[in-house]
Amino acid sequence: MKRKVIIAVFALMSLVGFAQAQIPIELEGPILSVADNGNGNGTGVITVMGITVVIPATATIHSPTATLTIAQLANAAPLPGRLQPGFVGGTAIITGQFNGVAAIAEDIFVEPAENVAVGVITGGSCTDANCSAPADFLEILGAPLLRLTDPRIPAKPPANAFGFAIDLSQGTPIGSPASVEGYFGQVAVSPNADPAIHYFILETDVGVLRNPGIAEVSILRAQCRERDRGIELSVLGAVHTPADAVVEISDTVRGTVFGSIAAISDVTDPVFGSYDFDLRDDLNFLVCPDSVTARVTGAEVVSAVDVRRDTVILPPPPPANTAPVFTSVPPATAAVGVALVYNATAVDCRQFPKNPAEFSIPKTTI
Repeated sequence: MKRKVIIAVFALMSLVGFAQAQIPIELEGPILSVADNGNGNGTGVITVMGITVVIPATATIHSPTATLTIAQLANAAPLPGRLQPGFVGGTAIITGQFNGVAAIAEDIFVEPAENVAVGVITGGSCTDANCSAPADFLEILGAPLLRLTDPRIPAKPPANAFGFAIDLSQGTPIGSPASVEGYFGQVAVSPNADPAIHYFILETDVGVLRNPGIAEVSILRAQCRERDRGIELSVLGAVHTPADAVVEISDTVRGTVFGSIAAISDVTDPVFGSYDFDLRDDLNFLVCPDSVTARVTGAEVVSAVDVRRDTVILPPPPPANTAPVFTSVPPATAAVGVALVYNATAVDCRQFPKNPAEFSIPKTTI
């Protein structure tokens, strides 16, 4: 999911009004309601922590495993094992802008809950690759697991520790270390007599590859941060067939190639190789990609990037040949502010009064 790190120092409202600046926002909290405007143009409204956020058609909406439409986000049908409508009661992480009138979303991430179990597979019987046939079952530490098939948050194929799909019908990995991510259900779901962990990610340390002998590449983590000296991009993943394949990393949307790295064969399981691509301090790359592609001969994979941006918000300069007007504000009200007047390398001195007595912000507001 993309997050923005906002470096904020608040200035007086008398210096810059709401209407003059786009103020970045970030929310993380419970979802109270979601509404589709119903006009077919992909717009709607979401309320998080009592804050109403407008969803324009340009906003990106996604769950942990799917990109959603506004209709899917607002779908009131309960997710498997839950009682609340759709994603209501779950968590949303929203980034966007306040335009002086309303909060406008740019990116919305939603999930019913963030429940994780790390332990060992203690029971199970699987007749298909996903262990999702009617009579199949799987347990972690004695808790029943149910694979999510709802298109709003569908499960990925079960995978090994290198990120490659495995076939559970070729041997249930009882006794194998494992981890699952999903949410704990509120009601019992057949065939279990008790509420289950509804998972969208299942990883075990062992398992038979679904595609043995065929080149594959995975991305286990992709992170990027925008700095003044260029981006810091880190992509971690694995390969097999061969284990020492050369992996090319590129921007999925723009096609820009960031570089290549040779995977190193794993010491304990030489069928697989791991790579850790790192790019930094290169002024040729200043903008983080929203997604990256890892490519080897015969295979490629795409992953979203967790992006962090150090953002500096500056008020607009006054019109040409016009002196700014400053108003003295009592210190008691100086904490009420809306815009940042700070830049480590470029400060428009016209924004500041010549008389320090006219501009006073208590230290507690910085």
